[in-house]
Amino acid sequence: MSAIALQCFLIPFIFTVRVRAATFTKEYMQQFEAEHKAAFPEDETAPPIGSPDMGNGYFSKQLTYAQWYHFNNAQRVHYNFLE
Repeated sequence: MSAIALQCFLIPFIFTVRVRAATFTKEYMQQFEAEHKAAFPEDETAPPIGSPDMGNGYFSKQLTYAQWYHFNNAQRVHYNFLE
């Protein structure tokens, strides 16, 4: 039982966060900075690694189909463990 709990804890960090960081890079997120700053003047930059977008949100709309597909597969791996 503890091995399953450990696996559920580690998979997001080993796989999903790595894919998220590769998809929502700093350069990619810069396109949202002006809009983010207008909505949240107290924040200096858009959220790092696209949080809270889970693959079908505001930040994902600018992804290529391949990026979107790869990122959503990584999210699905994580969700499978949560279910």
